[in-house]
Amino acid sequence: GITIGDSKPIDYKTWWKNTDRKLWVNISEIMRNYGILSDDFIGLFFLSFAHTDEHIEETLKIFEETLERYKNKWL
Repeated sequence: GITIGDSKPIDYKTWWKNTDRKLWVNISEIMRNYGILSDDFIGLFFLSFAHTDEHIEETLKIFEETLERYKNKWL
C-alpha cells in the first residue's frame, strides 16, 4: 500500500467517517469540473495523500500545483 512518512493509510470507510467530508466533496467537485479525474481516481487520490485531516493542506497544495500545470499545458 501507499505510505506517507511513518503512517499507513487506514481503510477508506474509516478514513471517510473521520475526515472533513464537506471539504473533500468540494475538492472532488472542482476536480470533476476540470474533467481530469474520475471518481475512482479521486477516491484513491484522497486515500493516498490525505488519509488524515493533517494532510489536507498538503493535498490542496499538490492539487493546486497539478491543476496549474494542467491549465498551462492544455488550456
